[in-house]
Amino acid sequence: MACLAVIEGAIRVGANHIIFESDSTNLVCALKTTSFDKATIGVLVKEARILCILNFDSSLFSFGRRACNTVAYEFAKLGASRESQDSVWVDVTPSCIVSLLASDSAVPEV
Repeated sequence: MACLAVIEGAIRVGANHIIFESDSTNLVCALKTTSFDKATIGVLVKEARILCILNFDSSLFSFGRRACNTVAYEFAKLGASRESQDSVWVDVTPSCIVSLLASDSAVPEV
């Protein structure tokens, strides 16, 4: 469901070339192949792939360790704590997000 929400958000802002990164190897595998299409979540996975094909010039699904994905992880926690599920910013990035990005950029890769 979260992946679909991200895809729909990217469509709303008019993105053309998308890289979706997840710390779930199962989710990435499900989105890159048809292996999970008959699973319980198969309908959602197919919908995600179809939305990407229809709306983006290119899309890539890749795996990233959670340690390399702290901004997305913290951003997801922030979004889950909000009352409104439709929070979107267009022009000015919220300061809490800027702080997360700055701290993530300062951490050396291992």
